Amino acid sequence: MTARSPAEVEATDVAERLAEAYRCHGAAVARTIAAYTGEPSMVEDLLNETFIRAVERIEDFEDRSTLETWLHGIALNVARAHVAKRTRRRRIDAALPPGPGATAAVDEDVGAREAVRVLYRALDALSEPLREAFVLCVLEARTLQDASRRSGVAVSTLHARRQRAEAFVRARLEGDR
Repeated sequence: MTARSPAEVEATDVAERLAEAYRCHGAAVARTIAAYTGEPSMVEDLLNETFIRAVERIEDFEDRSTLETWLHGIALNVARAHVAKRTRRRRIDAALPPGPGATAAVDEDVGAREAVRVLYRALDALSEPLREAFVLCVLEARTLQDASRRSGVAVSTLHARRQRAEAFVRARLEGDR
């Protein structure tokens, strides 16, 4: 058996630590991504992107927060970027004429699907800070203290953002009835 270099030992330790983090926190991080994006079909890809970025940036982790909090921060950044890209895509798609053969899909539960679409259209209209507060506090039902720890925002600020976001979403949902 050959001796491993210190760099090889450190790389193995980092890989093992992140694999353990995935086992321990992957499901919670995935729920955050799903709640933020509203796209269950994208969760696995965005979760993988989160952990790829974590591997690339592990040297930046300074133990000032928990590994779980750090991972959630990365996940929120990944989800934000995805939502921004999706919003740009929707604007472009709306400007283009429909393609040939475009037909409306028939859904078994049209009402529920439409309600989710309306909710996420309202969320897409929120600023990133308000959306983050709504997702963490309302959709994920986290306490203000937990949401504050995960987002790095003061509890009082998060509380105000959540209230503003809730009022905005409520007005949008009532306006679409």
